Parts: sequence; C-alpha cells; structure tokens
Amino acid sequence: MALKRNTVIRLWLWLIASIVLSIGLLTQCVLNKAQLIAHTVDDCAKNVPFSKVWNQDLIKYGIDDNMKNGLPEYYCQCTLGEPLHKLSDEEMKAFIKGTEEVRLQKLGGEKGLQQRNDDCLQNWKKQQISTSS
Repeated sequence: MALKRNTVIRLWLWLIASIVLSIGLLTQCVLNKAQLIAHTVDDCAKNVPFSKVWNQDLIKYGIDDNMKNGLPEYYCQCTLGEPLHKLSDEEMKAFIKGTEEVRLQKLGGEKGLQQRNDDCLQNWKKQQISTSS
C-alpha cells in the first residue's frame, strides 16, 4: 500500500515539475512581449475584482454595479499596459520572474502605480457617465 502511494506521489510530483518547466520554457522561448503583456493584463483582470482595495476604490470613485461591466479589463490595461509596453523584451521577462518589489519598481513605483490607479478609475467613471447621458 505504501509503495503504491509513493508511486502516485512521485507521479504527481513529476507531473507538476513538468508543467512548471514547460511554463518556464514557454516564457523563455515561445511567448513574445505582446503575449506576455496580454497574459499579465488578463491575469490582472481575473483577479482584481476579488481585492478588498478594489471594492474600496470603486466606492471611493462612486462606481456602482451598473458601471462595472468591462471595468476590470479596462483598468488592468490602463494601469499596466503603458508601463509594460515601455519595457524591453529582457526587462519584460525579468518583470514576469521578478519579486513584488521588482515588479512595483518596473511599474513606476508605488506613487506611479497609485497615480495611474486614480486616473484610470476617474477616466472610467467619466466615460460611463458620458455614454449613459
């Protein structure tokens, strides 16, 4: 029984290691900068609505449920797109692999990111108000 369990565990460890290795190879070899940016923005759009700070910011800027359709995608493209497009291919790969501190620095630091956050949410609200009028 223990031998069978060890075999299953080894199989899963090998499978997980091969997935991690293949993702690493894809980011090194196959994915270009545009694809890496698109993947980063897409991940952001999938995760940002679950942030407590996100909901606080929406309340702060008066963005209600009627204005949220398409907001995560717009927001992530707005806040991340410009600084990521400025990075070279090598800098982009370093960004993907980097620590939180490295990523924050590449995005313009805390002040730069906060400024883009504020600008993007204000612009979204203005667009939603102008299209609903």
